[in-house]
Amino acid sequence: MIDLHTHTAYSKHGTGTIREIVEAAINKGIKILAITDHSPFPIEPSNRLEEREFNDYFQDIEQTCRDYAGQLKVLKGMEVDFLSGYEEYIQSVLSRVDADYIVGAIHYIFIDGERINVWDIEKIGNPDVAQVYIKELRNLVRSGLFDAVAHPDILLRGGLDERILYELFLPLLIDFSEAGLCYELNGSGFTKTSYDRTKRMIQQGVRTFPSKMVMRELKRQELPFVVGSDSHSAQFVGKNIEGLLEECRQEGLTNLVYFEKRKPQKYLF
Repeated sequence: MIDLHTHTAYSKHGTGTIREIVEAAINKGIKILAITDHSPFPIEPSNRLEEREFNDYFQDIEQTCRDYAGQLKVLKGMEVDFLSGYEEYIQSVLSRVDADYIVGAIHYIFIDGERINVWDIEKIGNPDVAQVYIKELRNLVRSGLFDAVAHPDILLRGGLDERILYELFLPLLIDFSEAGLCYELNGSGFTKTSYDRTKRMIQQGVRTFPSKMVMRELKRQELPFVVGSDSHSAQFVGKNIEGLLEECRQEGLTNLVYFEKRKPQKYLF
């Protein structure tokens, strides 16, 4: 078991201490765990890790890693927001941290001055929104700032046709390959609410992402990938990872990696 996307109370909208998250991971048989709380960012600054907490955050991870040495490997990470025009800010944040793993994410896009969040599920399935999202994603991939991209196919949660997403992603995967960037297969798509655009209703219990069409393309191109639960509490650490890895086996995906000191390491499963 491996989980490279977890959050704690440092993210403010998460719960649990790092120690509680690690203990939950041990109880669930996880051998490699990345703590990836949301990094500082000018948008919603009070809903994430604060810069003044950097030392406490990384020291907390390091101490917990020492306390549980031999039981699992704990990686120091952050989930870092990307928005075009903020590259210098992001670089300044990353220059201050000594992390194993930095996963980039797009949570906000702007269209005609309106901010659309990726959790606005009634909006993100619009093909016009998808075009803007993919443009931002291309800029993220080409920035050279990150090791992987968190939930890149999250627009499927809004009912976007998977074929549309696949066709948008095909040219983008060339950029992934050239940048050496990993595609995250995010387990939260198994259980998060989603939006049915035909019925115009929110639904529960429908697996929406990661995209199986894109997964098959990852296999075809032999691109590296990472997996994570995107848990925001100890209860959900490792959730859906077993099912996700089983899908990987079925699709023949084997190029699973994790990161130590920003360097990819092969993980056999």
